[in-house]
Amino acid sequence: RDGRVLGSPNAPVLVVEWGDYQCPACRRFKESFFPQLLQDYIATGKIRFEYRDFAFIGDESRRAAEAALCAQDQGKFWEYHDALFENLRGENVGSFSTTRLKQIAAAVGLDTARFNSCLDRREHRDEVEAMYREAQALGLNSTPTFFVNGKQLQVRSYQDILDAIEGELR
Repeated sequence: RDGRVLGSPNAPVLVVEWGDYQCPACRRFKESFFPQLLQDYIATGKIRFEYRDFAFIGDESRRAAEAALCAQDQGKFWEYHDALFENLRGENVGSFSTTRLKQIAAAVGLDTARFNSCLDRREHRDEVEAMYREAQALGLNSTPTFFVNGKQLQVRSYQDILDAIEGELR
């Protein structure tokens, strides 16, 4: 789980994003807002940020989540996470076929034999399924969904996340 967490373990605020690799809004958050969050809050020790999988859009979502955990086994979760969003071409259209997931692993510089074995044996299926059940138990029905220090946010804009973080920092 630590491989999906960025920032100081002593940061006063924990921000959790529940996402799906096929979610266009998750991709927009990653590309448009996450770099600023990283610079202003994660790198400065104000927040810890954790990514959790709510892989609900389809089988490609589940396979992509499993693949990201195979990358985490090699210490490259975030590199693979970013590459997945860069390779998203639409929902359930083959962006995350097994072949493409293995190509992404090679492009990210993973040990492909180890990665391919992990993916083919579906070593992380249970973990992805457990996160899915946890998201359902929390009542989630869309991605991205954010929690700041355990409180679920209704996010209409990036400013809503910043306001929640600043509120917790005060």
